[in-house]
Amino acid sequence: MSNWTVASLLRHMRSTLTNAGLEDADLDARFLLQFSLGMSHAQLLRSSPEEVHPSVADRTLALLTRREWREPLAHILGTAEFYGREFLSSREALVPRKETEHLVDEALARLQGHAFVLDLACGSGCIGLTIALERPSLTVHLTDISDAALDLARRNGQKLNARADYFQGNWFDALPAGARYAAILTNPPYIYPDEAKNLAPEVLADPKEALFHEDPVGLYEELFARGEALLAPGGFMIAETSPRVAGQLKHRFGVIQDYAGLDRMLILEGGK
Repeated sequence: MSNWTVASLLRHMRSTLTNAGLEDADLDARFLLQFSLGMSHAQLLRSSPEEVHPSVADRTLALLTRREWREPLAHILGTAEFYGREFLSSREALVPRKETEHLVDEALARLQGHAFVLDLACGSGCIGLTIALERPSLTVHLTDISDAALDLARRNGQKLNARADYFQGNWFDALPAGARYAAILTNPPYIYPDEAKNLAPEVLADPKEALFHEDPVGLYEELFARGEALLAPGGFMIAETSPRVAGQLKHRFGVIQDYAGLDRMLILEGGK
């Protein structure tokens, strides 16, 4: 079809993504078309009868094919929404996801006044930068072993005008000497390799080192042991995880359930 209107192109995109089995086919189609046309939702509705230039239609259909083949929408658009803000997103870090907002909620409910907060293995920076924006009185440190991920976090900080300090290194290794934190927050790799077959293609598009670990339980034990030594009095550490990992560690750490009632976070409270 050569003579596309905005409306007919949107219908085609919805149908294609629905046939591909995408649960959010309608939304994905709209976001892709808005992105390609440079329009808001309201502008898209007003422009429904208008014809789309063939070159623009071709570009849009190329984006559609990428999503049809299950490339994450955030990688195509270059952005992802988190906590009501638009974060830059790329293949260099985990796509910010809705479920991680619960970790931010839990941290904000416990944080007050002037204190230091650490976003450990920060990736895009969505956790730490959101904390910095929601509580400007806090001093936020972000660290990641990946230069590319840390650069993405810096760019998000600049984009969102969030005040934070960035440290490149493996886990706690690059932090300033003597640093003590009221909160250490992290979403480390917690998926066992044998679980890969159960994951959606969109998840598998994230960096493998940010998803998988041969021994997630051992990793959490190490991180909590090292993190506890860096907590200020009354501080806490929260780590996102899976019910499988949480089930093996709930005898040692507190567990926070997600909004669906699943064990999705581990917490250590009471820095000395």
